[in-house]
Amino acid sequence: MTRVRSHPEFIAVGVVLGPVGRSGALKVRPLSEFPGRLLELEKVRVTKRSSLAQGSSEWRRVTSAKEAGSSTVLTLEGVSTREQAATLRGAFLEIPVGQVKPLPEGSWYRFQLLGLRVEDEAGRVLGTVRDIIETGANDVFVVAPESSRGGRDEMLVPALKDVVLTVDPDAGRMVVRPQRVWGDDDEN
Repeated sequence: MTRVRSHPEFIAVGVVLGPVGRSGALKVRPLSEFPGRLLELEKVRVTKRSSLAQGSSEWRRVTSAKEAGSSTVLTLEGVSTREQAATLRGAFLEIPVGQVKPLPEGSWYRFQLLGLRVEDEAGRVLGTVRDIIETGANDVFVVAPESSRGGRDEMLVPALKDVVLTVDPDAGRMVVRPQRVWGDDDEN
């Protein structure tokens, strides 16, 4: 069964840490590969995560933005008191996925990789990218098997050029050269 992979509609570019001062300004931690991106925003979707099952979102115009060390201080239209700003603590600031900045060739955003179908060079489906572990040296893709049949566990696939041969988010697939220790028992 082929699953249809869906892309998110919105991408979080910051999270509200809390109020700054008394005029409703927000201290925001950037969540973007481009922290300066927050300084360019005209409007954002503010999504509160009051519970895991349900969140609420609303669009707000950005009226001012400035860097403050590793954070950004934003002022949003309609947020004019410290108390109003405090209610947004933990909220995500999101933009439409179509507004993300392009990355250099051969680089992808996390949302583009999660859910990719992973195949070996022979075209056998090994599973789906379920998570990405950042190790410092190189990322590692956590590949969950398509089903629990065959008793296969998750595979860890290092993001190395000689292991990950093709990444094609538009086609929804990644081609890898798995090592024998990853469960390729056809080579006995």
